[in-house]
Amino acid sequence: KSPALWFLVVMAGMFSIAAGMMQQFSSYASTNVALGAAVGALGVTVCMIGQVVGKLSLGWLCDHAGARVAGAVASVLGAAGIAIVLFSSESPMMFYVGSFLFGGGFAALTIVPPMTCQQAFGNKDYANIFSIVATGLNVFSGCSAIIYAQIYDITGSFAGCFWLIIVFYVITLILSFVIVPMGRRLWAK
Repeated sequence: KSPALWFLVVMAGMFSIAAGMMQQFSSYASTNVALGAAVGALGVTVCMIGQVVGKLSLGWLCDHAGARVAGAVASVLGAAGIAIVLFSSESPMMFYVGSFLFGGGFAALTIVPPMTCQQAFGNKDYANIFSIVATGLNVFSGCSAIIYAQIYDITGSFAGCFWLIIVFYVITLILSFVIVPMGRRLWAK
């Protein structure tokens, strides 16, 4: 009913679609002679390690600085990480660095939306409100592989997927600063 709620659904969905790209890292790397499938497979592992570190860090950040800051940090990490992966076609080490940073952005998926929901809308109807967000998140998640496959099939490259993720992270960065104040204004009414 509130624009803040629908912005939160979109933010959660964009985090979800972006996170789905990790599953394409090994395919992306295998299309590159300098990287190869083994580098791509290890890149997925490095991304998951980044995700573990990111979840702990983003959880701490949410507790100490709020969901807005955590969402912004995750968006910057995700965009920077995926950009490094995109431009690391000659360097396995940079591919790993990008994968790790992307993992930090990926970690937002399970930390930032619920904390943003709680900080924007409070605890009173949290379960009902977040169930809407979680449903949207799952719908978006179900579309991610189809989106990436279509982009690859049409262009013959993963570059469009990476650029789409960067755009999504820019949008989630903006939404991170908008949702909480907009949701809190509803409390005043």
